[in-house]
Parts: sequence; C-alpha cells; structure tokens
Amino acid sequence: MTITGHARTRLSWHTCSIDYGKNLENCLFIVAENCSVNRSLAAHLGIPLVGCASRRHNLVVQQYLHDYEDDLVVFQKLMRKMKALNYAAALRLLISILNQSFKTPLRPILRQDTCWGSTYAMVERYFRIAEFLPVDDDEVAEIIPNARSVKRLGGLLAELNRGENVSKALQAQDTTMLNARVWLDGLMETICLAFSNPFCVTTEPQADIVHSPEFEIACTKVRARDTANLTRNQRAVLQRFQVSDEESDDEIEEASFAAQLERKRK
Repeated sequence: MTITGHARTRLSWHTCSIDYGKNLENCLFIVAENCSVNRSLAAHLGIPLVGCASRRHNLVVQQYLHDYEDDLVVFQKLMRKMKALNYAAALRLLISILNQSFKTPLRPILRQDTCWGSTYAMVERYFRIAEFLPVDDDEVAEIIPNARSVKRLGGLLAELNRGENVSKALQAQDTTMLNARVWLDGLMETICLAFSNPFCVTTEPQADIVHSPEFEIACTKVRARDTANLTRNQRAVLQRFQVSDEESDDEIEEASFAAQLERKRK
C-alpha cells in the first residue's frame, strides 16, 4: 500500500496531537533518516529535515573500504569458518588456557553489509585472536590471510579506529550539528590524504543526500558564533527560531528592585 504525502502529514498530525499533545505548528524541523519517506514528509510540512549524520559517516567509510574489499572477503571467510561449533569451542578453550587476561571469550565476529562498525570489529578481533588460530588444520590453512593482506588490514585498522571514534561521538546525546560537521570534515581530511577525494558526494554540506543544506549550514554558523557570515537565505530559514533578548523596562525595574532587596538583606 502506498501512502501519499498528505496521508503522511495527517499521520504526523495524529502522532503529535495524540502521543505528545502538540500541534504540527510546534514542529520546526525533523531529525530522521534521510530516506524518501522522511524527505517527502518534510517537504509537505514545509520544514527542514536534518538527516542522520551516522548514515553519512557510514557511507563515507564504506566507500573508503572499497579498495580493501578483497582482503576483507578473505577475513570474512576465516571468521565464518571459525564460528563453526567445533572450531569456536576449540578456540575458546585454547584462549582460556593460554591467555587468562581475556575476561570475556573472544568469539569470531562477522562483517555486516549495512553496518560499517562490524567491519572494524571483525578486523580488530582478527588481530586479537590471530595467534590462537589452528593454522595446522588443513581447512583453516587454506583460508588464512596471506602476509600481504594482514599487513594491509593492519594499516587499515588505524584508520578504522579513527572512524570508530567519530562514529561513537556522533551517537552521543549532546552532539550538535557543528560537532557533526567538524568531525566529518576531520575524518574526510584524514581519509583524503591517500585518495583523490571521491567522498565529498556524501559529506559536504551541499551534497545531494542533504535535504536542507541552507538550514544545516546556517545552524553550524550559529553554533560557531559566525552569524556575521550568514547569507540572506540562511537567515530566512532561521527566522522561525529568532527570539528577542531585550528585556522590557518593567522587567529591568523589577529585577533591579529585587537586587536592591537582596543587597539590603546582606
């Protein structure tokens, strides 16, 4: 069943009014996955859509990993083999006997296509359990990564560590749009030292994946206290958020009188 844009708008009104006791007029922007449904909803409501920064981060890293795909496939085959019951049990036993410093069992981890973090976890886990792998087993020996693959992914792990750090930071409760912009730009700068910058399609403020670029740029400028460089369009998209910080004469007089009483008490 296809839901029209107007139907989505009515559904949003119902959700706001029934679940939260709010009107659609209270919705000034949407923070959600930058998918077609949410883009359509934002368009019908006439408000900006702030897309998921973690999604954009994921797309960047996935593109970066493209040149390592052959090596990652080999690591994936090995991890899948080691998750078989007989190998997994033997691996846990060997680790527990030879290395008591591991407080939790180091089970093999598989890479998931839709989550770049699982790629980081798989590579990191390989280097932690590599010395315990049953290399004398014929089936395992056939799929053990060669020295070249291990060296390449060993170097990749340092970059993945940076990506993992940014990924966790983006998921923090107090992350701002300025934080996301600074962190994504910093990650891009690091990645592009070795590549010809094929990633800006998904990370720059004006990228196609960004639904409301002027709103995003305007918010980051405000957070960076750079309002002097706001364009006319950027000021326009922020108009609904503008508040007056001027106190009325009555408020000033009332505050002054209260201050006088406080000083008398002291």
